[in-house]
Amino acid sequence: MTYQIISDSTCDLSPEQVKKYNIHLMPLYVQLGDKTFRDGVDIHPDDIYAHVAAGGDLAATAAVNLADYVQVFSEYSRKADFVIHVTISSDFSCCYQNACLAAQEFDNVYVVDSENLSSGQGLLVVAAAKLAGVRTVVRAGGAQAIAALAFGTQTVPKVDKIVGPGNIYVATAKQLCYARGPCDIDMIAGPSEIMIISDANSNPVHLAADLLSQAEHDRLSSAGLAVTDASLARKVAAEVERQLKLLPREEIARTSIEQNGRILVVDSLETAARLADEIAPEHLELCVDDPFGLLPMVHNAGSVFVGRSCPEPLGDYLAGPNHTLPTSGTARYSSPLGVDDFCRRSSYLYYTPAALEKVSEDVMRFARREGLDAHANAVAVRMEGRS
Repeated sequence: MTYQIISDSTCDLSPEQVKKYNIHLMPLYVQLGDKTFRDGVDIHPDDIYAHVAAGGDLAATAAVNLADYVQVFSEYSRKADFVIHVTISSDFSCCYQNACLAAQEFDNVYVVDSENLSSGQGLLVVAAAKLAGVRTVVRAGGAQAIAALAFGTQTVPKVDKIVGPGNIYVATAKQLCYARGPCDIDMIAGPSEIMIISDANSNPVHLAADLLSQAEHDRLSSAGLAVTDASLARKVAAEVERQLKLLPREEIARTSIEQNGRILVVDSLETAARLADEIAPEHLELCVDDPFGLLPMVHNAGSVFVGRSCPEPLGDYLAGPNHTLPTSGTARYSSPLGVDDFCRRSSYLYYTPAALEKVSEDVMRFARREGLDAHANAVAVRMEGRS
């Protein structure tokens, strides 16, 4: 699939960057007196500085108009599979609104409000251009997509590693790929999990909602609460029942709660933290008065949500950290998907002849003790003729 990145002249990218990343810049309009110019085309910053220095009025600007957007979008939507337009912040110009109106006429044009300007906007444009350098995009899903990626087909290239979550069929397919060796995987992501640690001061409505946010995923999902107050525990249990009846996915969430839901009353937050370390949940919420004081006691969790204003769905949709997380207690020894999963390491060795001679006897002694004479011989033949 092909991409075209478009921005406007306010992003202040250099000509070299524009050429390198094949970015199309749409000029805003600059008004000097009774004349109108296209920014970066008919007029440049030095021209404006000279005009003002000579006693002229300050320049005024006007947004890219709807007709300009339609013309450019029409051209590139035919050439590229996807067109991504990053605009100057909608707080400073109506470019974003005009671009959105124009994009409604095209199925493959996407408009992004940079919420920035100048170099801040430019950095986003360059980031989009680099992401658009992805060589292949495959529209496929399910276990069959895992098989295609692992073994390759006429249209899907074979890959070295498959990452990301999926349903039970995807997880099983990834497990088979790893066991049989055609490619590596990141992890086997099991059913979703949430554990909440709470003191006596949390809102039971909030706690119940957070438990159900994961219970509605799957009948095999698990949701647990460790709380220091028995009265609050009873209120949460009642609130879970009330909210269950309001959910479109009530049957799934109810099965999850009945089979895998737990509310535990503990004697202290320290006990709750030790319990969390034993469980090593995928998601752990710290709904306590001093969450940062409790945080150092927690060691095993896929993702930790610190404080009462940090419900788990933030991590699902918006917060930023990768949300492909270890499940089923594997957070005791594994980590969320990250940059390291896409990196490989090699070790490098170099010995001079003198350095090899110095350790040769030790190497040969180890090899012969293990009964691996060919190993020893690989060193011995290099020592022949040496005094």
